[in-house]
Amino acid sequence: MIGLAIIGVVIAGVQSDLGSVGVIVVIIGAMLFVAGMPLKKLAIIVGVIIIGLVLLTAAIPYRRERLLTYLHPTSNCQGSGYQACQAIIGVGSGGMVGLGLGSSVQAYGYLPEAVNDSIFAIYAEKFGFIGVTYSWPYLWLCLLA
Repeated sequence: MIGLAIIGVVIAGVQSDLGSVGVIVVIIGAMLFVAGMPLKKLAIIVGVIIIGLVLLTAAIPYRRERLLTYLHPTSNCQGSGYQACQAIIGVGSGGMVGLGLGSSVQAYGYLPEAVNDSIFAIYAEKFGFIGVTYSWPYLWLCLLA
């Protein structure tokens, strides 16, 4: 546990990467569960970690702003919520059948990092509700294969 705490402090504190700490903690927690750690001790550890994450998020303004942007993406469309607002516009402008391949407005003009951060929004804009609804099971099968 001391090693986990040191890794968490270094990654979350020095490198300011709380997401990686979350992934490491979940992996170690799963390993402890599979190894047979009593659930009562595991629950105490999870509680302490959750309290630490809440304190880290509340104490640092950058993390607090990201959390508030996640909870209310349209509250600041000109600032921290710009990406989320443009993704919502992209999904909405796709309509029922979409704009078609090569006709995306959001991907080529307004949505930053459209290729990796908002792939669903661009897909929905190009193929619409029908394209998203009927093609996702096939895409998941391709990803799992």
